[in-house]
Amino acid sequence: MQDHLISIVTPLHNGENYIAQTIESARAQSYRNFEMLIINDHSSDASARIVQDIAEKDERITLIDAQAYGAAQARNQALRLAQGDFIAFLDADDLWLEDKLEKQVAFMEEKNIDFSYHPYDLIDKDSNDLHIRREVPHKVTYKSLLFGLRFGCLSVMYRRSAAPNIQAADLKKRNDYALWLKALKEIDAGYALNESLAKYRKLDDSLSAGKKYKLLPYHFELFRKNEGFGLVKSAFYTISNVVVYLDIKKNWEHPL
Repeated sequence: MQDHLISIVTPLHNGENYIAQTIESARAQSYRNFEMLIINDHSSDASARIVQDIAEKDERITLIDAQAYGAAQARNQALRLAQGDFIAFLDADDLWLEDKLEKQVAFMEEKNIDFSYHPYDLIDKDSNDLHIRREVPHKVTYKSLLFGLRFGCLSVMYRRSAAPNIQAADLKKRNDYALWLKALKEIDAGYALNESLAKYRKLDDSLSAGKKYKLLPYHFELFRKNEGFGLVKSAFYTISNVVVYLDIKKNWEHPL
């Protein structure tokens, strides 16, 4: 059954190299009842034209000009427009396996879950498999998530009625992390569907790439400003995130 509409949130900024592949991975879904809201964040390349060409062939795809700058604001705009019973996230360079939506909705309905995520595999800039799978914890709560993020944006789905009207913090980096924290303040816990259903593109120039110490100020800002923690508590959770990142690389990424 495909009674539930799923809203797919996709920020887009200069993604001409990958956006067609990303959209096609959504269009190829066995679960057909979705809307894909692609927010064009002031792209200066051919991204918008590529999306528009595809949208003319598929009414489920909608290209929308961003009202503000940045991935956080683009996600927020899509969330305000979303009509789905479930919200899913697919960044403009990542890919889903064709049964991702079908299996994840079925999992959430069967288990009566409001927030879920799953493992995913890594690919390079040319879509070659890196033969690495990133595993995820069975359960996450707001408190456990403070210590570090162990799942990827491309794997998240939540029930819109369980966390209505949430918006991402306007952070240059880690705004997705801030969004999950907000969601899990309203939802008791999130749970893993223990099957890899997506492919994360590892790019050298992506915001998440590079030496992780460069992200320390952004983590601190997230905890200090977004969560309203004091200096010591913000520093504690910032350091904890570094520890979790090292643990993921050592114990949660497995060769295939």
